[in-house]
Amino acid sequence: MRNLAYLQGDLSDPGLRLQLERQARLTRAGLESLIKAAVKAGELESDTKPKALAKLVEAVLSGSLMTWVFYRETTAGTWMRRDLDTLLRPYVARRGSARGPRTLHRRRKPGDI
Repeated sequence: MRNLAYLQGDLSDPGLRLQLERQARLTRAGLESLIKAAVKAGELESDTKPKALAKLVEAVLSGSLMTWVFYRETTAGTWMRRDLDTLLRPYVARRGSARGPRTLHRRRKPGDI
């Protein structure tokens, strides 16, 4: 919903623009940090480029939320998780060829979006 609020805001306001840029840079840095940690933990392939993948994750999540607004076929969280899982699947580290296709596993807790 954040993206819709930006569309309603007056982006010609330099103060607002600086705050949005700051938030975006912090978000991307946070994503990059999480990706680096996942590579280090062996959860993502060692040749993953965290900076590039963080930019893709940011773009996919923003676009995913916007398309969810149009379709509303499930919850926003489920919709975005599916898109994110699709994006990340090729980066997930294989733990031996006998285990089959790459899949993402995360235990969901009540209240997760």
